[in-house]
This record gives sequence, C-alpha cells and structure tokens, in this order.
Amino acid sequence: YINRKPSHCQPNLTPDQLGEKFELEKGYPLEIHHDVADVNDPAFVESIRNNPNIACAVSVRCTQIFRPEIVAAVKSCAPFLNLHSGLLPQYRGVMPTMRRMFDIATGKVAEKNIGFTLHKVDGFDPNLPDKGIDTGKIVSVQSIELNPAHSGYQASVSIVDAGSDAITDALKYLQKGRYLHEIAQDNTKSTYYTFPTADELCDWKQAGVVLVRPTDAISTLVNAFSKAGTAHGNKLENVMKEAIEQWYKENCSCGIHGSAVRSLNG
Repeated sequence: YINRKPSHCQPNLTPDQLGEKFELEKGYPLEIHHDVADVNDPAFVESIRNNPNIACAVSVRCTQIFRPEIVAAVKSCAPFLNLHSGLLPQYRGVMPTMRRMFDIATGKVAEKNIGFTLHKVDGFDPNLPDKGIDTGKIVSVQSIELNPAHSGYQASVSIVDAGSDAITDALKYLQKGRYLHEIAQDNTKSTYYTFPTADELCDWKQAGVVLVRPTDAISTLVNAFSKAGTAHGNKLENVMKEAIEQWYKENCSCGIHGSAVRSLNG
C-alpha cells in the first residue's frame, strides 16, 4: 500500500521509492535485490565478489547467519558491517533488546539502558567463540535510557535513529578514504542467545516484558510513511489493522485474537 499509494508528507522512503529517487537524481538506476531467500546462495555470493560498485556492505535486521563464503566475497571489495540491536559483547545473538529488558526487569543489571553496536562481520566458524556470530571488532556503540513503558518493539524502534546516524558516520568516514577505528570485543564478557524458548517467553511475561502491542506497529509505520490524522494516515492505519487481524486469525488459537482485535478497535 505504501509503495502503491505514497503519502506526500511521509518523512521516510521505502527501498523502491529510494531507488526511484536515486535514479531521478543520479541519472542511473540503483540496483535493488528483493527477497533474497538465502544470503549464502552461491549465485548471490558470486554476484558480490570483486564487485567494483560496492563501497561498503551493511547488515541491518538480518536474521540469517553469514557463512565464510559471503563474508570473504564482500571483504574482497569492501568493508562488511553489521548494526546489532544490542550492547556487545554482553548480548550477542537473537532479540538482544528484549534480553536486556528482562535483565533490567529482574534486577540482573543495575543500568537501565539499551543500545546498539556497529561492528565488523566475522564469518560463521564453529571453532570461534560464539561461532563468530556478533563477534567482530566494534566500530561504534551507543546506549540510551530505557523507557519503562515501552514494549520490546518500541524499545527497538527507539534506537533506530541513533543506529542510522552511526551507519551514516561510518560511510562518510570511508568516503574520505579513512580507516574505521575498531576495538576488539572482550570474549570473557560475552553471552550468546538463540531464539527464546516457550518457558523463557513465559518468564519475560511474568517479569512484565511486553514484546509488542499491535498499536505499536501501526503508529510506527503511520508516523514513518504518512501522517497521523490525515486521510492517507487513516487509510494506512485501517490497512494495517486488517492485516494484523488477519494474522491473528491465521496464527492464534489461544484466545489472544479477540483481545487484540478489541484493543485495535478501542
């Protein structure tokens, strides 16, 4: 919907809209790969290797593990960075913001802050500490105070702007021909997390950690790609409500659907 019917007042662009703007301003198209099912696919890896058009690769919100082949392919032509939505090395792996929120809620840590880390990418290696996942040298790390009223989703969104600025700063630094300052991680302080188990999710809930509220996602997208209260914003909100209700119908049989729909409709 956002691509088909963009708002005139949206503050952000989708990848497709960014490509259109780039081509209009630069006079040549921006190459966009949609829906790469496997980032380690040999054909995709080969398309990257020694590609002179790649100045830097940045991974953002990628849940796949980078194998040595794609890491080597990227590094053959450019630096390879990952924006990790957690504080390293303490929170490696999956859903680090929620892990941090649980530690805060249960008093495991005294500092009530969350954050992100921009770091170099190491290739997957079972012989490395934490198998080389989120282990690369740190380029930038920043923390902010956690809003206790935030869900995990809202907390993750709250660090987006600072993370984007860190990526921009790194790219500008590289554009000037400079090397990025890097600090090796202290592996003695690391913890690696996989996807939470059902028991862990119950523990989070009991500790008061809310993963996401439907209204969180709606307000985030409306504010990012439209404007609340406008005709376009209202339409986008309704489109999202319908999509969320459909998702609950297809995926939940535990009584959550009814309460979620009631919350969506006030």
